[in-house]
Amino acid sequence: MIHVKAFKYEMNMPKRRIHRKKAIGLQRPRLAARVFLVGVAFGLLCSLAALPNDSCFATAGRFMDGYDNLQNKSAFALGLIGESGSRVPWAIKESVLAPPIGWGVRKIGADSVWAAGVRGAGVVVAILDTGTRYTHVDLADHLWTNTDEIPNNGIDDDSNGYVDDYIGYDFANDDGDPMDDNGHGTFIAGVVLGDGTAGFSTGVAPDAMLMSLKWIDSLGYGSENDIWEAVWYAVDNGADIVCLAVGWADADGWRRDWWRNFLAIVADSGITIVANPGYGTGQIPRRVWMPAAVPPPWLHPDQTLRGEPAGVIAGAAIDSFDSYIGDQIGPTVWPDFPYVPGDPDLIGLLKPDLSAPGVGVISLDYRSDTTYMGPGGGSSGFASPHVAGAVALLRSAYSSLTPAEIDSILEMTAVDLGDSGKDNFYGAGRVDVWAAYQYCMPGVEEETRRDTHGRLVEAARLVCSPNPSFGPIAISYAVDSPGPITIQMFDLAGRPRQEILATDRTSVQGAIHWDGRDRSGHKLPSGIYFVRLSAGRLEMSEKIVLMK
Repeated sequence: MIHVKAFKYEMNMPKRRIHRKKAIGLQRPRLAARVFLVGVAFGLLCSLAALPNDSCFATAGRFMDGYDNLQNKSAFALGLIGESGSRVPWAIKESVLAPPIGWGVRKIGADSVWAAGVRGAGVVVAILDTGTRYTHVDLADHLWTNTDEIPNNGIDDDSNGYVDDYIGYDFANDDGDPMDDNGHGTFIAGVVLGDGTAGFSTGVAPDAMLMSLKWIDSLGYGSENDIWEAVWYAVDNGADIVCLAVGWADADGWRRDWWRNFLAIVADSGITIVANPGYGTGQIPRRVWMPAAVPPPWLHPDQTLRGEPAGVIAGAAIDSFDSYIGDQIGPTVWPDFPYVPGDPDLIGLLKPDLSAPGVGVISLDYRSDTTYMGPGGGSSGFASPHVAGAVALLRSAYSSLTPAEIDSILEMTAVDLGDSGKDNFYGAGRVDVWAAYQYCMPGVEEETRRDTHGRLVEAARLVCSPNPSFGPIAISYAVDSPGPITIQMFDLAGRPRQEILATDRTSVQGAIHWDGRDRSGHKLPSGIYFVRLSAGRLEMSEKIVLMK
């Protein structure tokens, strides 16, 4: 376990010049304080290169063969078997022509998004941690660079206050080399964007770019001052995502409010922040670590207390069986999210926001450029980079999405686990980035309206409201085309779930209500569905979201 304790520091504005900071106008308070920061569990069991009797990996950790003859320990990490030794049904044998893929990457559907041609290209992810082994072959081709800086010349070429900040910066030691001498940051970076060059695909978004910002030293110590500067550096240098897989114990006081305001402004600048909510230690409602306790950029409908959104998405850990790891961590409390135990009206702020794989994870070894470490995890520290990678895939595919839109899409399309809806164990559920990607795809009616011969059709209308919906949906339609008219409901797999309307009339407009039930009268689960209207040669559809 890494214990990260902040040093005493004077909270004065730094002499360094950070341009976008001035534009969005938050000043750091001029007070001194001590804080106690806590990192994540880092109980890595072994290096893959040292796995005994494992034909899949040679001494350099390179992929050599299929998944046959794996030891149970490594097979669990690869997602082939569960904790009880039973086979995981969705795990499939890899071709020897491609590296195997981590079970967590598959579990959240990232490999399906890859198959659609989206792998995170064009997205910069700032990893704020112990640094990274940026020379690892799984990272080396995906480094963000400061093109205004000449590396290793000892000069601040771009006059931004940071000497030799070519691929990031080491705020813990105040130099331009964010090399990892602890291991945690490299492991996190591998889960976000490791590309599998050395033989194992660990990363959710393998074509994303890494901005390495080190604020924790080799012993696991860091300061609130350094993380403040690191976040601002990410803002000022074009990061799209900030991944914080560490945190510190929640507490009252002005600093808590200040961090909320600060990170809300960061989110308003377009940066999505993903953080580690902790293991579930301490007392509710102070169990969620900072900064994960900060409200998310979007409030789920189950968040019945409607306080002010802010900017932090918190990801909790699950295993390959979708079982929650650890104890309940939420809710947390803010003045606009009051909490009274047992009071259904004063529920506090629901946390976490999402769940993702956080146990049995394999990632990059900070001691070598070609090897891996694991299986490790058992905490939300390894869940948050899975969430950050999912965000990177969405930003890559749909670059105009805001942090609030990304959060809402991921929460609405998550696989609901535990209690129905958003809860204080799983949040809105397990991330399903494939469903999120599909949700963002335009529906047929948003692109064109054509008949079955490909001709554009003008005299047609199909509108579903409300959307998303928690209950009945009003479907209004207008067509002028010969032949029978049908309106059907399909799920994402293309399976018909309900026939809502069937008529022989040939020129019609009107509205009907659908009660959210399938052909058998059962309520359909939360998810994405398509309403399809067919009238002669005309077909059109509209995408809808059902929520419990």
